[in-house]
Amino acid sequence: MKILFIILSLFLLSCGSKSPSTSSSNGTPDTTLTGDISNGNTIYINGLAGQDACIKCHGTDGAGTGATSTAVTSVDLKSKSNAQIENAITNGRSSGGITMPDFSYSPQEITDIISYIRTL
Repeated sequence: MKILFIILSLFLLSCGSKSPSTSSSNGTPDTTLTGDISNGNTIYINGLAGQDACIKCHGTDGAGTGATSTAVTSVDLKSKSNAQIENAITNGRSSGGITMPDFSYSPQEITDIISYIRTL
């Protein structure tokens, strides 16, 4: 009985599950555009409800505004899944001396922003 339990447990662990927003069926990051690009552009440029606009650090073309910002047009960012970008927007991030604050946008607003920056 123990052996059957172990085998079943190993089988279930090996199946795993991937969130559809993290990876596509072929294992590459899901970068599907599902948001309102126009609304994403508006939020990127103007921000919302007392929160800084993305443009302040990432610039009009997404290339960044200097040594203390990261380009949203970089190859590294383009290889990130939508879920990874959503996590950075929601929770902020710090890397190489550059800190991005967290933002309190709704899930739809974040989807719109991601859809917009993927067009840059």
